[in-house]
Amino acid sequence: MNPINILIVAGEPSGDLHASDLVRNMAKLDPALKFYGIGGELSRAVGVETLCDIGDISVFGLIEVIQHACPIKKAFQAILERVDKEIPALAILIDYPGFNLRLARELKKRSVPVAYYISPQVWAWGADRIPMIKKCVRKIFVFFKFEEELYKKHGIDAEFVGNPIVDAARPDLSRDEILKKYGLSNKKKTICLLPGSRQDEMHRLLGPMLGAAKKIRERLGDVQFIASKFRDLPVEFFEKARKASGVEAMIVEGDTYNILSVSDFAIVASGTATLETALVGTPFVITYRTNLFT
Repeated sequence: MNPINILIVAGEPSGDLHASDLVRNMAKLDPALKFYGIGGELSRAVGVETLCDIGDISVFGLIEVIQHACPIKKAFQAILERVDKEIPALAILIDYPGFNLRLARELKKRSVPVAYYISPQVWAWGADRIPMIKKCVRKIFVFFKFEEELYKKHGIDAEFVGNPIVDAARPDLSRDEILKKYGLSNKKKTICLLPGSRQDEMHRLLGPMLGAAKKIRERLGDVQFIASKFRDLPVEFFEKARKASGVEAMIVEGDTYNILSVSDFAIVASGTATLETALVGTPFVITYRTNLFT
């Protein structure tokens, strides 16, 4: 059986999660599918051959993009070189519009059909991108019903599929099991810190979050803190930041839904984690910090 090549590009950790779910389910439908492109640990775990890791290109903000221009350009070129050697039957582009919409133009020139999964938020910004999406994207799959109507109004083949996080964002252990697993007290207030999934987010947000934790403990007394570490981020930075803050915060890798479910409150980086926290039902405050010039 000859393999059917599929290009899949996820430039951010949240996109990597959606890409891995998509690949896992597509492979069940057709074992002949062979995936290559850009992704992270989750994509590699389901068999995607990654030409570039998301850690090299996952940045947010104007200055941050400029600082990472070389690895972003290198990733872009690596994809086109591979496409020219091994034409895919389909390209699936996931979110990450600044990169993926440029890529869609190049794929159109090469007659590669493009499916876009997780729509660029043109309803919030970048409405001028709609004509280019119509020209270069064969079909777009959207998370919100109103997006389907918006794209169809412009003659774009759009289909509402819903956000899979709605089904995924729930604990898989009972409260007592989670407290026992992490040695948490049922009598203390628990606050969860989620400093984001990108490395630059972690560097900008973890310190201020721990600083806030210190002030909270001074005011409220006996509070226990949990810092949630995204799987691809170095634990050494978390440990160093914790030591510098003087706050005893437990560092937990992954398992976000379980630790959120036993938390009384959370301090959360703006992004996918805010939706996940809301779905779990934990009260939270959204925060973010960028480069000064950005």
